[in-house]
Amino acid sequence: TPFLDEMCRPPGRLRIAYCWEPWSDRAAIDEMRLACEATAHLLEELGHEICEARPVFSWEAFRDAMTVVWSTTIAHDIDGFAHAVGRTPGPDTLELPTLRMVELGRSTSAEQLLGAPDAAGHVARQVGSFFEEYAVLLTPTLGAPPARLGTYEPEAELEPRELFDSWSQLESFLPVFNATGQPAVSLPLHQGGTGLPIGMQLVGRFGEEAML
Repeated sequence: TPFLDEMCRPPGRLRIAYCWEPWSDRAAIDEMRLACEATAHLLEELGHEICEARPVFSWEAFRDAMTVVWSTTIAHDIDGFAHAVGRTPGPDTLELPTLRMVELGRSTSAEQLLGAPDAAGHVARQVGSFFEEYAVLLTPTLGAPPARLGTYEPEAELEPRELFDSWSQLESFLPVFNATGQPAVSLPLHQGGTGLPIGMQLVGRFGEEAML
């Protein structure tokens, strides 16, 4: 069906879940909670059924699986790029956390690499079952206001898992749907105290981009 036709089709009354606590079990930020609750109230006013609920899965298992996937992918890409330009990856050409990811990716066994998509797939099935009951999930786009420049040190001595943990509050709501392949959109519906936008993420069922 042409996308324009889908855009003009009323979605009907949807059952929409919302949650604002980061899945990484980091502390929730009041500013993000209030924005999410206000968006849920708006959706309710538009005629949808709103429930406070969240998918249940192991963030740690997901983080560990994606650390393997991200590190091996980065190692493959960096080594390919280095070969193309004739430069050697090292502390003089890469930021230290990137270099640590390359090192981890190179040291990952075939068994670990093959096991990571299985673990991520298990999380995807857990999240997918949640959407049997709800048509849409509402979350903040980020778990915290945008980080100030200088928050992340490019030369910090962090192992890959520590690096991803340092992002886990800010990015808690995003990478799961990279793994599940579900459609998601971020809408800049609110403003924080600093004047910067606070995005709200709406996630649809697998393959239902048009409905979203």
